[in-house]
Amino acid sequence: MCNVDLWSEIIRSDEEDGDGFRDVSLLALLIGGGIANFTDVAATFNGIIRALREKETRLKASRMHIYVRRGGPNYQTGLARMRALGEELCSS
Repeated sequence: MCNVDLWSEIIRSDEEDGDGFRDVSLLALLIGGGIANFTDVAATFNGIIRALREKETRLKASRMHIYVRRGGPNYQTGLARMRALGEELCSS
């Protein structure tokens, strides 16, 4: 399973595991990690972005704040995509 699919499955798993989306007191989602040596950060973020889009309604309803910090190969592209997602979610 590639990183994109793995992260997408982790975020989607809230129905099975309960990740706090049902708790209105949860106000932030932290997405971070160390500086990757070989992991394509932009590719990893693609899976996260796909899963967050699937949860858009729930994220908006909970007024969730999303904070992202990650370094490594293609991190600038990945962070730009995450920023664009944030703007997209806030504008709609």
